[in-house]
Amino acid sequence: MIPEFAGNGKDDITVEQVMMHTSGFPRQPWRTMATSAERRAQFADWKLNWEPGTRYEYHATTAHWVLAELIETVSGMDFRDFVATRIATPLGLPQLRPGVPRAEQDNIATLVNVVEPPSPDEIEAVFGVGSLPPNEVTPAALAAVNSTARPKLGLPAPGAVMTAPTLA
Repeated sequence: MIPEFAGNGKDDITVEQVMMHTSGFPRQPWRTMATSAERRAQFADWKLNWEPGTRYEYHATTAHWVLAELIETVSGMDFRDFVATRIATPLGLPQLRPGVPRAEQDNIATLVNVVEPPSPDEIEAVFGVGSLPPNEVTPAALAAVNSTARPKLGLPAPGAVMTAPTLA
């Protein structure tokens, strides 16, 4: 469906594997993904970190960029508009907005890390292992969402904004 995604071992990855984070490409570099052409060009370069379907690792950005492109390919709509009109508004969440123009960002709160990461003992107590696998959800990555370009872009995983009452 997205020819540029195929190749480098990604030809047979299923939508289910992408949604279940078992598709094998969690740590792919990406620059800007503002347009379909930019996304597709980068997808062509992505390589697998492991055989699809054999392992789980949360890919907060990479998997969701693929899903955003699938939404655009299937619906013919920008994924931000699709989420707003086909998901958020029907659910009664019109304030949930993926992609906010810079002129409308004055009331967006800055993300702040408020706790220390868990210790190995705390991880062991909860998950039964001494450490969690590396992933894209790090304090630095979350802080990067504060960039004015990120809310405008509408990152498909951490990029939506909403009012506190909408979140509640």
